[in-house]
Amino acid sequence: MDPLYLTIDIDWAPDFMIQGMADVLVEYGMRATWFVTHDTPLLGDLSAEPLFELGIHPNIAASSTQGGDEREIFGRLMELVPDAVCVRTHGNVQSTNLTIRMSRDYKMRVDASYFLPREPVKPHYVRWVETEILRVPYDWEDAYEASQSDSEWSLDEGHLAKPGMHVINFHPVHWYLNTQDYRTYARAKDLGPVQAWTPGLIADLIAAGQGPREFLTRLSIDGATRSRKLCDLLVTSGV
Repeated sequence: MDPLYLTIDIDWAPDFMIQGMADVLVEYGMRATWFVTHDTPLLGDLSAEPLFELGIHPNIAASSTQGGDEREIFGRLMELVPDAVCVRTHGNVQSTNLTIRMSRDYKMRVDASYFLPREPVKPHYVRWVETEILRVPYDWEDAYEASQSDSEWSLDEGHLAKPGMHVINFHPVHWYLNTQDYRTYARAKDLGPVQAWTPGLIADLIAAGQGPREFLTRLSIDGATRSRKLCDLLVTSGV
């Protein structure tokens, strides 16, 4: 069967959300690549789990809380995840020069900063003088589906049922809230910074029924045997 690559943008989620997702994935043997945004005691456990790999998720916007400039931001994240070879920029920020620097200066080997919703995925190399990086688009995301009138929460129908590899992206906050309508999450942000949320504070916001939470469980049950980490692409491509 075609491989399935699960990625997770941590996006400053509180530990109880990260731990909850990790528990589901470990229970069913689902491999995943986690993109790290901040320090948390859970990084050690996530890094030690053979099912997982850790990449970095730099926010290089002017308002970033990760550092004062690009070099500081990448440097701090690399201190947290020194073995990282995969990157996805927050907001999928990209430029030619940034791509070169990510490969040459920050030693990234896989760039997953491209979202092609419900489109075929084809990894490809971007090569400049003395640099190269494997670009891996992703084709499904929980936040995107929560903003669609025809949301797809299934491997058995819709885009994810089509042949070919799929790169699927989740966020712990949307998994925990089971976000079915992005407008609900937008209102939830009025409660304050996501990192400060507690289970009690958001208990009434958790949706029932089809959504990211149910889909992640079914994805892990049905897709674990064909799940891969993004770093596995470096092996299959012979690099």
